Amino acid sequence: MIGAGILTGIEEATRQLFGGSGRGTDLSLYGLIILAVAVYYPNGGRGGLKAWSQRRAARASRGGSTR
Repeated sequence: MIGAGILTGIEEATRQLFGGSGRGTDLSLYGLIILAVAVYYPNGGRGGLKAWSQRRAARASRGGSTR
């Protein structure tokens, strides 16, 4: 449900910013956003957060900066 809400928000935002001209620019941008998420976060948002927290914990255990 959270993902559906986020995708609907992105779809509406792109439609408002780029839509109305009948050229499909909003749909193209929406498609590119979905493609980027699928490529960079294939396990979804939860998987992305898990990977980020694991990288941060590994960096902290090496004594590096947590930023």
